[in-house]
Amino acid sequence: MAAEQALGPIEQAELLIRREPAKRDLFLAALAVCERQETQRFALEERMGAIPQATTMFQSLGTLVDALVREGLLAETLSEPEFDPDTEEERFDMARATYTITEKGAEVLHRLSPQARLAALFANEPENAAGFIALLRFCNEEKRTKAQIDEKLMPLCASAGQKRHVSGVGLYPSYFTDCLQSAGGLVWSNGWMATEEGVAFLGGLSIDENVRSETKEEVS
Repeated sequence: MAAEQALGPIEQAELLIRREPAKRDLFLAALAVCERQETQRFALEERMGAIPQATTMFQSLGTLVDALVREGLLAETLSEPEFDPDTEEERFDMARATYTITEKGAEVLHRLSPQARLAALFANEPENAAGFIALLRFCNEEKRTKAQIDEKLMPLCASAGQKRHVSGVGLYPSYFTDCLQSAGGLVWSNGWMATEEGVAFLGGLSIDENVRSETKEEVS
Protein backbone atom coordinates (compact mmCIF):
# COMPACT_ATOMS: atom_id res chain seq x y z
CA MET A 1 0.00 0.00 0.00
CA ALA A 2 2.81 2.41 0.88
CA ALA A 3 4.47 1.71 -2.47
CA GLU A 4 1.24 2.50 -4.31
CA GLN A 5 0.81 5.76 -2.38
CA ALA A 6 4.32 6.80 -3.45
CA LEU A 7 3.34 6.59 -7.12
CA GLY A 8 2.46 9.70 -9.10
CA PRO A 9 -1.03 10.17 -10.58
CA ILE A 10 -0.02 8.80 -14.01
CA GLU A 11 1.61 5.73 -12.46
CA GLN A 12 -1.42 5.17 -10.22
CA ALA A 13 -3.64 5.23 -13.30
CA GLU A 14 -1.33 2.81 -15.10
CA LEU A 15 -1.58 0.49 -12.11
CA LEU A 16 -5.38 0.49 -12.37
CA ILE A 17 -5.14 -0.73 -15.95
CA ARG A 18 -2.24 -3.15 -15.46
CA ARG A 19 -3.58 -4.72 -12.25
CA GLU A 20 -6.09 -6.99 -14.01
CA PRO A 21 -4.86 -8.13 -17.44
CA ALA A 22 -8.32 -9.36 -18.43
CA LYS A 23 -9.62 -5.78 -18.23
CA ARG A 24 -6.57 -4.02 -19.66
CA ASP A 25 -7.51 -4.16 -23.34
CA LEU A 26 -11.06 -3.07 -22.54
CA PHE A 27 -9.81 -0.05 -20.60
CA LEU A 28 -7.42 0.86 -23.39
CA ALA A 29 -10.09 0.40 -26.06
CA ALA A 30 -12.38 2.81 -24.23
CA LEU A 31 -9.61 5.40 -24.00
CA ALA A 32 -8.74 4.99 -27.68
CA VAL A 33 -12.36 5.43 -28.79
CA CYS A 34 -12.76 8.59 -26.71
CA GLU A 35 -9.45 9.97 -27.92
CA ARG A 36 -10.78 9.94 -31.49
CA GLN A 37 -14.09 11.61 -30.72
CA GLU A 38 -16.67 12.38 -28.05
CA THR A 39 -18.68 9.19 -27.59
CA GLN A 40 -22.03 8.35 -26.03
CA ARG A 41 -22.01 5.74 -23.30
CA PHE A 42 -24.09 3.23 -25.27
CA ALA A 43 -21.77 3.45 -28.29
CA LEU A 44 -18.70 3.26 -26.06
CA GLU A 45 -19.87 0.09 -24.33
CA GLU A 46 -20.79 -1.36 -27.73
CA ARG A 47 -17.26 -0.79 -29.03
CA MET A 48 -15.77 -2.33 -25.90
CA GLY A 49 -18.10 -5.32 -26.22
CA ALA A 50 -16.72 -6.10 -29.68
CA ILE A 51 -13.33 -6.96 -28.18
CA PRO A 52 -12.79 -10.73 -27.59
CA GLN A 53 -11.84 -10.19 -23.93
CA ALA A 54 -15.32 -8.81 -23.24
CA THR A 55 -16.78 -12.32 -23.43
CA THR A 56 -14.86 -13.30 -20.28
CA MET A 57 -16.03 -10.33 -18.20
CA PHE A 58 -18.36 -10.85 -15.25
CA GLN A 59 -18.63 -7.12 -14.54
CA SER A 60 -20.69 -4.86 -16.73
CA LEU A 61 -18.71 -2.76 -19.19
CA GLY A 62 -20.30 0.31 -17.65
CA THR A 63 -18.41 -0.31 -14.41
CA LEU A 64 -15.14 -0.10 -16.35
CA VAL A 65 -16.21 3.20 -17.91
CA ASP A 66 -17.09 4.52 -14.45
CA ALA A 67 -13.67 3.44 -13.14
CA LEU A 68 -11.95 5.43 -15.89
CA VAL A 69 -14.02 8.49 -14.98
CA ARG A 70 -13.19 8.15 -11.27
CA GLU A 71 -9.49 7.86 -12.13
CA GLY A 72 -9.67 11.04 -14.20
CA LEU A 73 -8.86 9.34 -17.49
CA LEU A 74 -12.24 10.07 -19.09
CA ALA A 75 -14.36 13.21 -18.73
CA GLU A 76 -18.09 12.55 -18.41
CA THR A 77 -20.75 15.00 -19.61
CA LEU A 78 -24.30 14.29 -18.48
CA SER A 79 -27.44 15.24 -20.37
CA GLU A 80 -30.07 17.52 -18.83
CA PRO A 81 -31.87 15.72 -15.99
CA GLU A 82 -35.36 14.41 -16.68
CA PHE A 83 -38.24 14.41 -14.20
CA ASP A 84 -39.35 10.92 -13.18
CA PRO A 85 -43.07 11.03 -12.24
CA ASP A 86 -42.82 7.71 -10.40
CA THR A 87 -40.16 8.86 -7.96
CA GLU A 88 -40.96 12.56 -8.31
CA GLU A 89 -37.24 13.19 -8.69
CA GLU A 90 -34.98 14.31 -11.47
CA ARG A 91 -32.66 11.70 -12.88
CA PHE A 92 -29.93 11.52 -15.50
CA ASP A 93 -30.21 9.20 -18.48
CA MET A 94 -26.75 7.64 -18.32
CA ALA A 95 -27.15 6.08 -21.79
CA ARG A 96 -27.00 9.64 -23.18
CA ALA A 97 -23.89 10.62 -21.23
CA THR A 98 -20.88 11.42 -23.42
CA TYR A 99 -17.19 10.85 -22.81
CA THR A 100 -13.94 12.40 -23.95
CA ILE A 101 -10.39 11.52 -23.03
CA THR A 102 -8.55 13.77 -20.58
CA GLU A 103 -4.93 14.87 -20.82
CA LYS A 104 -4.10 12.33 -18.14
CA GLY A 105 -5.97 9.63 -20.05
CA ALA A 106 -4.11 10.45 -23.27
CA GLU A 107 -0.76 10.11 -21.49
CA VAL A 108 -1.71 6.74 -20.00
CA LEU A 109 -3.03 5.54 -23.37
CA HIS A 110 0.28 6.47 -25.01
CA ARG A 111 2.34 4.74 -22.31
CA LEU A 112 0.29 1.53 -22.39
CA SER A 113 -0.49 1.33 -26.10
CA PRO A 114 0.34 -2.00 -27.77
CA GLN A 115 2.95 -0.19 -29.86
CA ALA A 116 4.73 1.02 -26.72
CA ARG A 117 4.44 -2.35 -24.97
CA LEU A 118 5.69 -4.25 -28.03
CA ALA A 119 8.61 -1.85 -28.44
CA ALA A 120 9.54 -2.37 -24.78
CA LEU A 121 9.28 -6.16 -25.15
CA PHE A 122 11.64 -6.23 -28.14
CA ALA A 123 14.03 -3.78 -26.47
CA ASN A 124 14.13 -5.79 -23.24
CA GLU A 125 14.50 -9.20 -24.88
CA PRO A 126 16.48 -8.86 -28.11
CA GLU A 127 17.61 -12.47 -27.76
CA ASN A 128 13.99 -13.56 -28.26
CA ALA A 129 13.21 -11.24 -31.18
CA ALA A 130 13.40 -14.08 -33.71
CA GLY A 131 10.71 -16.03 -31.89
CA PHE A 132 8.45 -13.02 -31.43
CA ILE A 133 8.74 -12.11 -35.12
CA ALA A 134 8.12 -15.66 -36.28
CA LEU A 135 5.05 -16.02 -34.06
CA LEU A 136 3.53 -12.71 -35.17
CA ARG A 137 4.01 -13.68 -38.81
CA PHE A 138 2.62 -17.17 -38.24
CA CYS A 139 -0.51 -15.90 -36.47
CA ASN A 140 -1.03 -13.17 -39.04
CA GLU A 141 -1.60 -15.75 -41.78
CA GLU A 142 -4.56 -17.37 -40.00
CA LYS A 143 -5.76 -18.33 -36.53
CA ARG A 144 -3.46 -20.86 -34.91
CA THR A 145 -3.95 -23.53 -32.27
CA LYS A 146 -1.55 -24.13 -29.40
CA ALA A 147 -0.44 -27.35 -31.08
CA GLN A 148 0.40 -25.53 -34.30
CA ILE A 149 2.40 -22.90 -32.43
CA ASP A 150 4.23 -25.58 -30.45
CA GLU A 151 5.21 -27.32 -33.66
CA LYS A 152 6.33 -24.06 -35.24
CA LEU A 153 8.45 -22.76 -32.37
CA MET A 154 9.74 -25.94 -30.73
CA PRO A 155 12.85 -26.11 -32.97
CA LEU A 156 13.78 -22.58 -31.90
CA CYS A 157 13.18 -23.41 -28.24
CA ALA A 158 15.18 -26.63 -28.47
CA SER A 159 18.19 -24.82 -29.91
CA ALA A 160 18.08 -21.96 -27.41
CA GLY A 161 19.93 -21.93 -24.16
CA GLN A 162 18.32 -20.93 -20.90
CA LYS A 163 17.07 -17.35 -21.24
CA ARG A 164 16.46 -14.45 -18.91
CA HIS A 165 12.95 -14.25 -17.34
CA VAL A 166 12.48 -17.98 -17.87
CA SER A 167 12.47 -20.66 -15.19
CA GLY A 168 15.15 -23.34 -15.06
CA VAL A 169 13.01 -25.78 -17.05
CA GLY A 170 13.92 -23.91 -20.24
CA LEU A 171 12.21 -21.97 -22.99
CA TYR A 172 8.83 -23.09 -24.33
CA PRO A 173 6.55 -21.80 -27.13
CA SER A 174 4.01 -20.66 -24.55
CA TYR A 175 6.55 -18.10 -23.32
CA PHE A 176 6.40 -16.28 -26.66
CA THR A 177 2.62 -16.50 -26.74
CA ASP A 178 2.29 -15.13 -23.21
CA CYS A 179 4.70 -12.25 -23.86
CA LEU A 180 3.03 -11.16 -27.09
CA GLN A 181 -0.44 -11.44 -25.60
CA SER A 182 0.60 -9.31 -22.63
CA ALA A 183 2.15 -6.74 -24.99
CA GLY A 184 -0.98 -6.55 -27.15
CA GLY A 185 0.46 -8.31 -30.20
CA LEU A 186 -1.60 -11.50 -29.98
CA VAL A 187 -5.17 -12.22 -28.93
CA TRP A 188 -7.13 -15.45 -28.44
CA SER A 189 -10.37 -15.63 -30.41
CA ASN A 190 -11.07 -19.30 -31.02
CA GLY A 191 -7.43 -19.48 -31.99
CA TRP A 192 -4.35 -17.29 -31.61
CA MET A 193 -4.26 -14.38 -34.03
CA ALA A 194 -2.10 -11.31 -34.46
CA THR A 195 -3.80 -8.08 -33.49
CA GLU A 196 -3.98 -5.09 -35.82
CA GLU A 197 -1.42 -3.39 -33.61
CA GLY A 198 0.83 -6.46 -33.75
CA VAL A 199 0.69 -6.52 -37.55
CA ALA A 200 1.36 -2.79 -37.75
CA PHE A 201 4.32 -3.10 -35.38
CA LEU A 202 5.73 -5.98 -37.39
CA GLY A 203 5.34 -4.03 -40.62
CA GLY A 204 7.23 -1.06 -39.24
CA LEU A 205 9.96 -3.09 -37.60
CA SER A 206 13.44 -2.56 -38.93
CA ILE A 207 14.87 -6.07 -38.76
CA ASP A 208 18.58 -6.66 -38.86
CA GLU A 209 19.63 -9.08 -41.58
CA ASN A 210 21.11 -11.40 -38.97
CA VAL A 211 17.75 -11.63 -37.23
CA ARG A 212 16.06 -12.32 -40.57
CA SER A 213 18.45 -15.17 -41.25
CA GLU A 214 18.14 -16.54 -37.73
CA THR A 215 14.36 -16.51 -37.98
CA LYS A 216 14.38 -18.45 -41.26
CA GLU A 217 16.90 -21.02 -40.05
CA GLU A 218 15.39 -21.66 -36.62
CA VAL A 219 11.67 -21.71 -37.33
CA SER A 220 11.38 -22.63 -41.01
